[in-house]
Amino acid sequence: MWIVDIADANKLMIYRGEHKGINGIAIFDPDKQNRSFLEKRWAEAGSVLTAFMMNPSKAAHNDSDPTVDQLINVAKKKGCNALNVVNVSSLIDGNSKNIKGTHFQYNQVNWEFISNTMKRSDYVLLGWGVKGQLGILDQLKMQPSIKQIFDTEKEKLYAYEVLKSNDKKYKHLNLYYAPHPRPQTNIKRYIEAPIVRIENFDFEMLFK
Repeated sequence: MWIVDIADANKLMIYRGEHKGINGIAIFDPDKQNRSFLEKRWAEAGSVLTAFMMNPSKAAHNDSDPTVDQLINVAKKKGCNALNVVNVSSLIDGNSKNIKGTHFQYNQVNWEFISNTMKRSDYVLLGWGVKGQLGILDQLKMQPSIKQIFDTEKEKLYAYEVLKSNDKKYKHLNLYYAPHPRPQTNIKRYIEAPIVRIENFDFEMLFK
């Protein structure tokens, strides 16, 4: 199994468990400060939706959180049998205010999980928010080759919507981003909203 190969090669820990009838796999560093990969599976084989988020919260092989619960519902509505979650930063922290720019340094191992997960998915939902978007842009500068990963999987990319930031401090960036499934200003905003394909203009704005 590919996740085992990457985990073993990088001395990461693989945990398996169950939460509310859904099987889980999570890959952590030995100190459980970083989570590189999460899977929630409710049926064998079948289609997979991957959510590409900013950073992990408490969800694990044997636990969940409101965001992951919402993403599981999205995956089920798309007819999928599993949800995978990868992140711009692998640092575990449920408070996004604690995530700094330095936490978004390019990490080759994290991107091994990201690229392999995206390749094996039928849908990839971007939901990393403003701070995650800034992290992606920084990583594109550090490692321009990751743009090719998004180019290759372009037809799979979805979001609730793509927004332009109206924050004055980002005006010079002309910043577009894929919002988090549970925005802090209105956590129920996308509860029943469908996800939509990311079209050419929005794609170019996200990965310029």
